[in-house]
Amino acid sequence: MIRYSIVSGIQGRKHTVNLQFHTCTLFQSLTTSATLGTHHFGYVGHTRLQLRWAHATSATWGTRDFGYVGHTRLRLRWAHTTSLVAEVVRLWPVFTKKLVRTSARHSLVAMKGKLPRLSEHFYRGHAYVFWTHTTENRQPLPLSQSFHAHFRELLCHTCARYQLTTPVYCLMPDHFHLFWIGQSPESNQLRATKFFRKELSPLLSPTQWQRQAHDHVVTLDERETGIYQDTIHYILQNPVRARIVEDWREYPYIGALIPGYPRLDRSDPEFNERFWKIYHHTITT
Repeated sequence: MIRYSIVSGIQGRKHTVNLQFHTCTLFQSLTTSATLGTHHFGYVGHTRLQLRWAHATSATWGTRDFGYVGHTRLRLRWAHTTSLVAEVVRLWPVFTKKLVRTSARHSLVAMKGKLPRLSEHFYRGHAYVFWTHTTENRQPLPLSQSFHAHFRELLCHTCARYQLTTPVYCLMPDHFHLFWIGQSPESNQLRATKFFRKELSPLLSPTQWQRQAHDHVVTLDERETGIYQDTIHYILQNPVRARIVEDWREYPYIGALIPGYPRLDRSDPEFNERFWKIYHHTITT
């Protein structure tokens, strides 16, 4: 049986949807002779699909977190007595269709009301947060060099006002992504988001924002397991996945920003070393 569950990571609340494929009649436990494996399937929206398994002579079982779609945590659990890999290959097209359909329906329900948020303290201080701002009804953003310049100006004011750094941002036709890292205990990303959206709104008229931005707080544990780098990679690859460019370095609406460092260049091969050197120089405790 392969079971797919949606598990919300918001303050312990849990929503589960089971999509079951009966491939055996009996669950069995893992034995000591197990071997491990992994396979990366790519992305569905914001969701990275990666399968890990443990295989023994009598059974195969495992658990895999797919990450988040908005505030929704996606987790796959399985156990059956035949070859897991063969069954996953056979059932994967059906599974992914149901995954996309269920995730989209779950996200749509969430967007109709107010999205849940973690407690405010998760967004304060030296927090790492991935933000996505989308226009209402996917109306187009007025992308141009002029708009990009105004965007950077307002982003600089926001980062200076709320003591934030931006290791990456990406403007897309109907949304934009950015990653913020707090520089001091006084940093407040919820207030910064409210201010930034308000100041950007006149530049979009008559286009409007969706009621609320999506966010994912990257915890310390997630940073240690590479989620931060995966998120940065996901943001950079947006125009590539949208087939706008073949290399993200060719896209004119990608950048990074730390107030006081106007020459910080996201496409610089030594960007990471320079960014973290500046960040640690400007951070306060």
